[in-house]
Amino acid sequence: MAYEVKQPILGFENVQRVILDRHDGITFCLRNSDENEYMKLFLIAANTTLEELELSIGMQTILNLSKNSKYSIYFPVVKAKNIYDSMINVGAPFVFNEDTGVVAQCVLSDDQHTITELFGEVE
Repeated sequence: MAYEVKQPILGFENVQRVILDRHDGITFCLRNSDENEYMKLFLIAANTTLEELELSIGMQTILNLSKNSKYSIYFPVVKAKNIYDSMINVGAPFVFNEDTGVVAQCVLSDDQHTITELFGEVE
């Protein structure tokens, strides 16, 4: 499904429509729907709510979200060679309104963590 971008994506301000593809069991790929312009971002599904994100009323309005809206939230991931050194940007999630087919990257803070910092060492 293609989504209309309602708030510019950091670093890809000219992108108007995107497609979200399942990449593997954990991550998703967000790509530009225009084949002539390259954009590819990796995202990880967030198990959080709009209330927990403290999404502003203005951003909820931009995304046309109501308490009954079907939505999904993803955090951007910068993949490193060692997956545990990859960075998850929890301060700039992507919020998708599944009902209306729109998306926005919502900059909340500059909070970034490695996977190891968030989930600990894996033995």
